[in-house]
Amino acid sequence: ENGAVLYDPATKAIEQLASGPPPALIQKLTEQNVPLSVGHSIVATVEPHEHAVLTAIHELALEWHVIFNKGSVMALPADVTKATGLAPALTSLGLTHERTVAVGDAENDQAFLRSCGLAVAVDNALPSVKEIAHVVTAGARGAGVTELIGRLLSGELDHFVRELTSKHNS
Repeated sequence: ENGAVLYDPATKAIEQLASGPPPALIQKLTEQNVPLSVGHSIVATVEPHEHAVLTAIHELALEWHVIFNKGSVMALPADVTKATGLAPALTSLGLTHERTVAVGDAENDQAFLRSCGLAVAVDNALPSVKEIAHVVTAGARGAGVTELIGRLLSGELDHFVRELTSKHNS
């Protein structure tokens, strides 16, 4: 849910990190026939319905924000991003942001990418995502992730990891 929920695949436990969608927001958007997917904390739709979502948030005076994922539109509490969701996950695993590899392709990945030690954009990523990445794969989507794993295992990206680790230790 774009940083609003932690899911443990081993136990199938779900930890909700943010409040749920306000019923008034769901009602207002439903009345306007906006196609919705409602999760534990997220309200999602598609473009061009972002205008209706923004108007509803404004009219209801909610402290919520809208974030895009290519053609998808997501509304969440203002303080929720993939980066805020990553922090408690890393803490529970005993890991640090500096030693984490993030992979992304869209607007909603930017805060997440900036928060990690190695930011990777797959080939089909938006130009704004590629600009902030340390590495851009030649492959798109899953093929890009497979390529990244191969490059990490072969040691090809060790110089990035060493450089980033030394920056964080200075």
